[in-house]
Amino acid sequence: KDCHSKGHNANLLSNLHRLVVYLNGSEYGNDTYARQCIYPFEQQKELDLRELCDFIVSSGTLIYLSEIIFVGCLWKHHEYGKLLEFLNQLSIKVSVYCTEQDYYHYMTEGQTPNLPEEYAFYILKEQYPEDNSVFSSFVTQENLTWHFFLTSEEDYMAANELLERYKIEKYRLLPVYTGNNRKFFEDFIYTSEDEILDYKPTKREIFVNQTLNINYFGTLQILPGGDISGGNKVIGNIKDSLYDVVYREMTEGDSWFHIRDQKPCCDCCYQWLCPSPSRYESVLNKLNLCNVVE
Repeated sequence: KDCHSKGHNANLLSNLHRLVVYLNGSEYGNDTYARQCIYPFEQQKELDLRELCDFIVSSGTLIYLSEIIFVGCLWKHHEYGKLLEFLNQLSIKVSVYCTEQDYYHYMTEGQTPNLPEEYAFYILKEQYPEDNSVFSSFVTQENLTWHFFLTSEEDYMAANELLERYKIEKYRLLPVYTGNNRKFFEDFIYTSEDEILDYKPTKREIFVNQTLNINYFGTLQILPGGDISGGNKVIGNIKDSLYDVVYREMTEGDSWFHIRDQKPCCDCCYQWLCPSPSRYESVLNKLNLCNVVE
């Protein structure tokens, strides 16, 4: 704050590592999933390209920004070509997160996204039909990382079967709350006391848990409509400057430094051994995801 008041930014933007841009919606989107993980919202108005580009470069060269993530149908944006030109000028890694259905549709229709090789695709799979013929035709593509969304133990078994059958190496398993599967979370996602005791964190990891939120820190989300969030709440708009939004999150926000310093965690002896708070807590309306302290 002192450097800011004197007109020096003290390398403030070095704290920003990635932008998550919800570029547009998808007919296969899911608002409930999007509130928990990186997942497209349902049909939304696409972001204005000029406002987006102006925001990204509003504070000069982004020498610290390591990645821009686009969520939705990047190639469906009506100014897709201009967007690619802008991104290539930045020389920053670009990752595209889209639903399995959207990816299949555009690939089978011959409308390939035409992205350079350095771009990465993350395919979001949340359905597990018995017929996997379509999945099998795409799963071996080298530039894909698969995110399997799990709502039940049956989903986990189905996803694991696909992982073993097709020898998938680049993947993540992500549980999602639907409103009707709390028992799944209680049985398989909540942390038990035995799991906490088995965890052997370093002093550095404990210090990090006491200082900042590892799930949120360094990431800004540009939401549909142009609002910007650090993870928990809106702290600005795409019409603000990037510097102002980062400064606001560092000094006033409730995301990057949202740690387990509130009840019931602050009364627990395992307080700093548990992972940082995440969006799961807010969706489940529970302040901790464990079976130790209620």
